[in-house]
Amino acid sequence: RRLEALRGHDGLGAERALLAAFDGLGATLRAAGGLPLRVLAAQALDPCLRHTEPLSPLASPLAGAAEGALDYAGRTPLCPRPVRVLAQLEGTGRWPSHPAAFAKTRAAAALHLAQVLQREYGVPSVGSEDHLDVFFGGFIFRLSLEAAPQQGAAPSAPLVAAGAAAGVPPAKRARRASSSAASSWAWTPAQRAQHHDAVAALGARCPSFGTAAQLAKAWVAAHMFSAAFPDDAVELVAAAAYAGPLASPPPASHTAGFLGFLGLLAGHDWRASPLLVAVGRTQGRRPGGGPPSPAEAAPGERSASEQAAGGGGAAP
Repeated sequence: RRLEALRGHDGLGAERALLAAFDGLGATLRAAGGLPLRVLAAQALDPCLRHTEPLSPLASPLAGAAEGALDYAGRTPLCPRPVRVLAQLEGTGRWPSHPAAFAKTRAAAALHLAQVLQREYGVPSVGSEDHLDVFFGGFIFRLSLEAAPQQGAAPSAPLVAAGAAAGVPPAKRARRASSSAASSWAWTPAQRAQHHDAVAALGARCPSFGTAAQLAKAWVAAHMFSAAFPDDAVELVAAAAYAGPLASPPPASHTAGFLGFLGLLAGHDWRASPLLVAVGRTQGRRPGGGPPSPAEAAPGERSASEQAAGGGGAAP
């Protein structure tokens, strides 16, 4: 009730406005000309674009919204939260083979895209080596550019992984990697896109899942566990209540789904084994033990590539 009272009628309105702005941004990116490589698609990455975010970002005057836009507390939103989006570029075989040069080239492509958006559509943006923040429709969309894989091209790593590594001592890189893994699982944008598709598909099959995941995230935040329990992990544990071996049939209400999330959180032996989440199908634990399959992860490992394989994966 408290979450519903906080969101009020503005919660659904905020989601609709955000989705409309995202659709408009995707159409603008696909129509942008004068680029060395066209943008083929805009892929959602953010939880608020798959209906699992308790409080969706609100339009802000700082991002182009109409004057008078207010936040959930009735104040003007002065610190709008960026919404993560993946921009898929068309493929080419001319990318540099060195990872650092590959990242620098993509960063240059992001800056070129920023110039085109400003010149042709009047859309302001702020580019960096890691991402491109686009101010569109009252929201800030944080674009990560992803090049379509081509034979002989460098692997598609996140910009920060290759770009920030140049000239940084190994010890400092290790500390950065450790911090990144603790806060965001060190997922690449492409892996986040796979996670988004799997979670969104589950939400389409089970309409109560989105609200159950929102309740789970609100509960984690209220207990100040958010720093150690990333949003993506919360979604996977909530998904296990709908797609796990004991979810037959899946919960029919968001309250039952939330209680299933709490039951898994309290009852699973996290130190002994990972929690396997087969979002696309029912999947139990491997009988008789044995080595983990390609869709599993060892305890303590937080790899998104295993989670995304076949629509399933592991939560920590």
